[in-house]
Amino acid sequence: MVNWTLDNPVVTKELRGRMRGARTYWLLFGYLFLLSLLFFFWYLGWWSSHANAMQNGAASAGFTAGRMFFKVLFYAQAVMIALITPALTAGGISVEREQRTFEMLRSTVLKPRSIVWGKLVSSVSFVVLLLTSSLPLLSLCFLLGGVSPGEVFFAYVLLAGDALLFGAIGLCWSAYAANTATATVLSYATLIVFFVATFPFAIPALDDGGNVPFYGLCALNPVGAVTGAVMPEHYFGWTLPAWVPALLLNGTLSLLLVLACINCLEDYPARRASALRLVTLLFAGLILFFGEGMVLGVGPMVGSSSYALAMLALAIPCTLLLLFVPVLVTGDREDWNSAANWPLRVFRSAALPSGLPFALLLTALVVGITFLASHLAYQPAAVPIRGIPFPGRPSGPIGFANASYLLDMFQQAGLMLLGVVIGIAGVGYLLSVLLGNRWSSLTLLYVGLLLAVALPFFSYANLNGSDARAAASSPAINTLFFCPYVPLVQISDPLGRNSGFKDTPIPGMAGYGAVPLWVGTGGLYLTLGLVSYGVAFLVVRRKKVRSEGTGGKGTGEAKRAGASPAPTG
Repeated sequence: MVNWTLDNPVVTKELRGRMRGARTYWLLFGYLFLLSLLFFFWYLGWWSSHANAMQNGAASAGFTAGRMFFKVLFYAQAVMIALITPALTAGGISVEREQRTFEMLRSTVLKPRSIVWGKLVSSVSFVVLLLTSSLPLLSLCFLLGGVSPGEVFFAYVLLAGDALLFGAIGLCWSAYAANTATATVLSYATLIVFFVATFPFAIPALDDGGNVPFYGLCALNPVGAVTGAVMPEHYFGWTLPAWVPALLLNGTLSLLLVLACINCLEDYPARRASALRLVTLLFAGLILFFGEGMVLGVGPMVGSSSYALAMLALAIPCTLLLLFVPVLVTGDREDWNSAANWPLRVFRSAALPSGLPFALLLTALVVGITFLASHLAYQPAAVPIRGIPFPGRPSGPIGFANASYLLDMFQQAGLMLLGVVIGIAGVGYLLSVLLGNRWSSLTLLYVGLLLAVALPFFSYANLNGSDARAAASSPAINTLFFCPYVPLVQISDPLGRNSGFKDTPIPGMAGYGAVPLWVGTGGLYLTLGLVSYGVAFLVVRRKKVRSEGTGGKGTGEAKRAGASPAPTG
């Protein structure tokens, strides 16, 4: 058996092929030349603006220069790493297919994990070489002062971790895309989405004056990783350096992408999904833990209201489920041969019937972690944040004096999210059965969820006065039931003091007034899920009867001939 970590022939072949070509050395030369050129022009600009201060012997000018040169050097490296790494890995698998060498590679004793890790390690190793080549330029920053060795070390560590993540993104798309051009475009598009989604967390790290409140997770973004690697972050009153949650989250996401790539290359991907599903649970748990810790641990310090904190504490798990569940409940239909050991098959098999049990398990994990996070908010704060004085923890969790209300709030939200997950799972199963293609059903399911969430906001968010009364009398007001966030607003503020959802029922909404909004939303999604499952089972049964009536042709003949089923990874 080939060792896929220490003695991998793919790593040897890729590194030899890359280092023997002249293009590698030209790339290394261009990397250092651009850094040196940027460094030189920035130094000229700094000298022209601080010449008088240096002549008067101001010691702070040199300190400022060292700090500024450090930022320029690492910002430039963060940008170039983001541009170079996906280009190195986006063709890792697709090029093998285009050159007709992938089948030959799979016919060897190498397993898919050896191929994927070999491709990724060889590419990331070259990127690390590029990073270490900038050490001579960095010595000038130490000469001028303004930076600490720990800050420099962890900035390099986080950039290496970002290179691993960017490489995993490119390699994952290389396995799923039809060709290298498509994989490259999708890799850079995913990178842009990741940068935009994480940049708001990095904004406080860019503010040297401390005017922007510091919440946490700043090192997730490559820009925040440069200046905020060692900044203290607070979760539930515990203080952690910024590099700890960044490495945990980005590292787990990288592992998740690598496992998805490996699963795509398997002959029977639906039967080898245990590691992928376990890491999915781990990644969801980490996102929820640090997200809730940031909201519940820092919110009271900066004076956030209990209503806003409760709404955020419920919106995070709802968003997480809306993003993760559609991926789990769609796929190419593959039935279990028997009902034996079905609890274990929830982890081992990615077949379509296991989607709902795994989605319910994820829901239980998300709601449980959210409820435990609210009780961890009792912990006292360690230190003030960015100069903002800490007024003291309120008498109850996240500002509520009555702990029983908190329990009721999470019970209601949990029951509603359970109905929402069943509804999404049912629609995803029906789309997968009707379309027979995972990507089409997944795209339609995401579009439907986006419309369900956005339609009430576009229709009723800005209405007031006579327009609001006219809209409330229209049957279209019932679209509010499709948006899970609207009931969460009422759950977090049952008296309507902040949200506007008072006890007075809306005339056009069916049943509202007799039952809360969350009951209507949960019941609507539950009914939709059960109806979708019923229709899907009828379609499956009809297809099965039709297949048996034609003498078992098609799928049955393919299985008897030993053909591989369509991948479901």
